[in-house]
Amino acid sequence: MAKWAGPHRPLRSVSVRSFHEMALNLAAQRRQLQGLRELLEKRESEWAGELVQSELKFRTIVENAFDWERWDSPDGGIVYSSPSCKRITGYPPDAFETEPGLLDRIIHPGDFPRWKSHYSTVHVVPGVAEAAPGPSVESNIRIIRADGELRWVEHTCHPIFDAQGQFKGRRVKIRDITDQKRSEEEHARVATLGRFNRIQQAIIECNRVILRAGTEQELLQEFCRISMKVEGVQQAWIGLAESGGNPGVRPVAHLGFEPAALDRFLAGGSHDDFGQVQAGAAIRTGQVCIQIRPPFLWDSSTPAQGTSFQPTQSFIALPLLSDRGPFGALVLNSSNPEIFGEEQVQLLLELANNLSIGILDLRMRTERDLAIGTTERLAEQLRSLAQELAQTEQRERKHLAQFLHDNLQQLLVGATFRIETLHGQFHSKADLKALKGLADTLQEAIRVSRVLTVELYPPVVQEKGLKACLEWLGHHFRIHHGLTVALDLEGEVEPDSEPVRMFIFEAVRELLLNVVKHAGVDQALLRCRVLEKQMIEIKVEDQGVGFDRTVVETHADPAQGLGLFSLRQRVLFLKGSLSVVTQPGHGSRFTLVVPLLGWREDRKVSVGEYVLNMFNGGLQGAHQDPDS
Repeated sequence: MAKWAGPHRPLRSVSVRSFHEMALNLAAQRRQLQGLRELLEKRESEWAGELVQSELKFRTIVENAFDWERWDSPDGGIVYSSPSCKRITGYPPDAFETEPGLLDRIIHPGDFPRWKSHYSTVHVVPGVAEAAPGPSVESNIRIIRADGELRWVEHTCHPIFDAQGQFKGRRVKIRDITDQKRSEEEHARVATLGRFNRIQQAIIECNRVILRAGTEQELLQEFCRISMKVEGVQQAWIGLAESGGNPGVRPVAHLGFEPAALDRFLAGGSHDDFGQVQAGAAIRTGQVCIQIRPPFLWDSSTPAQGTSFQPTQSFIALPLLSDRGPFGALVLNSSNPEIFGEEQVQLLLELANNLSIGILDLRMRTERDLAIGTTERLAEQLRSLAQELAQTEQRERKHLAQFLHDNLQQLLVGATFRIETLHGQFHSKADLKALKGLADTLQEAIRVSRVLTVELYPPVVQEKGLKACLEWLGHHFRIHHGLTVALDLEGEVEPDSEPVRMFIFEAVRELLLNVVKHAGVDQALLRCRVLEKQMIEIKVEDQGVGFDRTVVETHADPAQGLGLFSLRQRVLFLKGSLSVVTQPGHGSRFTLVVPLLGWREDRKVSVGEYVLNMFNGGLQGAHQDPDS
């Protein structure tokens, strides 16, 4: 019982009433203390229940957490490890408590150096000055589960301090992010495949452009436009090496430049802004040149923020190559410093190679077209000369035949009459014999001149049509050469001019003479018909000994050339053709095709046609049939 601490007074001085009041006060105080005790016990019981509930709640949360929750002590030991570690690593929590080095052993070897660097930097005991929680630190690493499966995890940790600021260790959370990583990798793969597909589409489109481009400038500008479709490319330009020993690069096509940047670019600009240095290096070395530069520094010449302009941070210059070496470069600029990966560079290099092929092909086509144009003009001049020569020959033949008929023959006839008048003046047999011999010679001269006149320009050509001319030839060859010519004329066959009729007449006579001289037969077939496009086809066939067509083509023996080479050249220049089907011992068939409408400008002879006929001569093989 507590002692009285008040002043001591004699007992006799204290009244009975005072003792009674004191007793009442003490009883009241005891009741209050009892109430307080009961209240305290109740509160303690409630607090204990709440503590149990709180512990149960947080333990339930931690025990059932999807992530691996761990509390590391200041000395590096494990205070607590949640059951999720078995789901993530395949090892139970106590395995990491009994084997401190287990976590290091399950780290993938490729990520172990990064993990040790992270651990040595973060997992240290903070000094006294670190009285506040620091920031959380994340690190993505790969681990090898107990079953050997590779998993990606996200390791997050931060320091723990008590209410007095004492360091109590670190809270660690390890989350399985394998599905996220796989999704990111798949997304990256799809994005990469999309970029590659776009480049492949650009390559295909460029190949089409190569086929349809009419000029080199059009080709270059189209390639710049297509290059801009490559993901991340903001500017595209093509430069060619300066000629005359100048090491510079001359821009010839560009796209994607802002007006202010374009002015600087065309004016020479800063080499660091547009990739001119890389273009020059690519042209000098013939290698792909890539530059990644530091973040862009804005200056007074840079467009204000808010415009569509973005600073260029990466350049790639792809050389344009020919057999003689690099002659230019395709330059692509981008604000993405990581856009030009190894595989993408390979595809872009294919794009540049296609551009090189397109430029060289277009230049060759231009040169070829120029050469063809020149050859066309020369061929047309030769054709015109051939036509003029043929017409001149026909005019001279006609003039000579007319001269023989009107002059020489008349003189010979007059001489014959004079000789006849001399018969009465000579009586000796010798003189009369001499006069007779002279008269006979004059008659033979008259006959020969008449034959020559007909040979040079038969009257039937002037007076009648082609049918009559061919019939006259058949009669002429039967009488003078013993060759029977069977005529097969289909429809009305009549050229519109005498020169054409005369050329056909001469050509058929040449072919029939060829039969007489070399076929060894006394019969031939002459067919004639009109084809489409106002062309006439004439065939001369025989069943004779035939001949080797290479003799005509190679001109090995002019005496055996059969006159076909000369005739073929004339037919070619007159926009016709001559083909031969022949084989030794199996006869021959000559097919002549010439225009009916004379030699006007209604049908152009192409260079290809000219060269084909010039070198092949239209002389078909032994088993080829022009009717087929």
